Amino acid sequence: MKEMQSLVDKYRLEGKVYIRRYVEFETEVPEFYRTVARSRGVFINPAFIEPFGLAIIEAASCGLPVVATDSGGPREIITNGKDGFLVNVGNTKAMQAAVRKLLQDPGLWDKFSRAGRENALRHYTWSGMARKEVDIFKGILRGSFNP
Repeated sequence: MKEMQSLVDKYRLEGKVYIRRYVEFETEVPEFYRTVARSRGVFINPAFIEPFGLAIIEAASCGLPVVATDSGGPREIITNGKDGFLVNVGNTKAMQAAVRKLLQDPGLWDKFSRAGRENALRHYTWSGMARKEVDIFKGILRGSFNP
């Protein structure tokens, strides 16, 4: 944390980088994501392994474009180049390039913001999950379910 703070100071990133040690999840996280989206920021998930990606869904549902690891769950949530970027996090130059591209291209930022939000709301809400379950059961009843 000290090293990150010193880099923020060194590169004069005050107001551009947010480091928080404790968060009230139910109230502060959604507002935080919306605030970052209003400032046209980017959500970065640099995990080497991400089994599911709940934070990615939360950020995207608030309109925040996502750059995430290409490992694990994010591959099921993000369509690379359509509603976010999936990057090998071992390749820091590729991660930097993806973030830079979103920050420098307002049209791409808008596209990923809109598409990511639509994707999250379509597939990862209670109604979206229920729709998916109903489709699975209908397929089973028709004999066309293929897992």
